[in-house]
Amino acid sequence: MADVWCVLGATIILAKLMEKFRLSAFIIFIGCTTYAAINFTGAFRYHIGIGLMENHGMIFMMLSALYLCLAREGGAIRIFMATIFGILGFWTRLDHLVVIACLGLLICEPIEGSTGLWKGYWNRFKLHWPRLTWYWGGVVLSLLLLCFRNWWLGGDFVPTQRLMDYGTKLD
Repeated sequence: MADVWCVLGATIILAKLMEKFRLSAFIIFIGCTTYAAINFTGAFRYHIGIGLMENHGMIFMMLSALYLCLAREGGAIRIFMATIFGILGFWTRLDHLVVIACLGLLICEPIEGSTGLWKGYWNRFKLHWPRLTWYWGGVVLSLLLLCFRNWWLGGDFVPTQRLMDYGTKLD
């Protein structure tokens, strides 16, 4: 049942994110309906209820994205919550690391006014780099902690098992 609640929760978070980006109510309705339809009627519905961590990793990434968008307006607790949800999203699905790292750039999105092309993004990056550093630092620290855990228990300082451990050759 947690998978179903993760999809429904992600739909609500998606609506909140779309509202944060000032999209119209009709676009929000179409986007959320499409997202829910893809998960409940497409091939993804076979992932629900079989114990995969896809939906759990996705809900943590969505929560991280939401708190990063809220962090544009300030607040250290929002950066902390985004980092915690990003770490949980990474630990549930290790292949989501690049996406979770790129979510940090949501801090640099403009709150109001135009983007000012690339110069505007660079100026916002210079303005928000401490928040971005806290977020990325927490994600990198969680990666190092995972590697340390694997070294402590298995002897290899790697985030996942090597292919050789599964009995396959790299020929």
